[in-house]
Amino acid sequence: MELLLHIAHALASRSLDLLEAIGIVSSLGFTAASFSREARSRRLTNLLIFTQEHREIWSQLLTRPELARVLQPKLNLSRQPVTDAEALFVTFVIFHLNAVYRAQREGEFSTRQAVAADVHWFFNLPIPKIVWARSIAFAEPDFARFVESARSQ
Repeated sequence: MELLLHIAHALASRSLDLLEAIGIVSSLGFTAASFSREARSRRLTNLLIFTQEHREIWSQLLTRPELARVLQPKLNLSRQPVTDAEALFVTFVIFHLNAVYRAQREGEFSTRQAVAADVHWFFNLPIPKIVWARSIAFAEPDFARFVESARSQ
């Protein structure tokens, strides 16, 4: 009988430890699930913000006819040099691409192939190519390497 009481007492004291451990593990699980949901939500929010910024920048081409040359593949820039408005537009695109590149490197979303293809297309056009050549010295080195690599592919 004394042995049964000793076993019952041991089980009772261990079950309290077990319940505490289950509580701690459960709270850690809930916290991890919450962080995961929050991270997914943040990535989606960032993607929506980048999409909105992308739309705002590129919609300028529709509302400002003086920017139409930016996308023309054949230009005589010695006869008609890059205008301030065109250079500013391309600079906005560079800033936006740099932000997208940074967010992508931080794991906020994954569109590397699409961004590289866009960079290749855009920065091989005459006006963006000239503006980029003037701007590359001010770009962060890893972003500059990314643009140059994408341009040459």
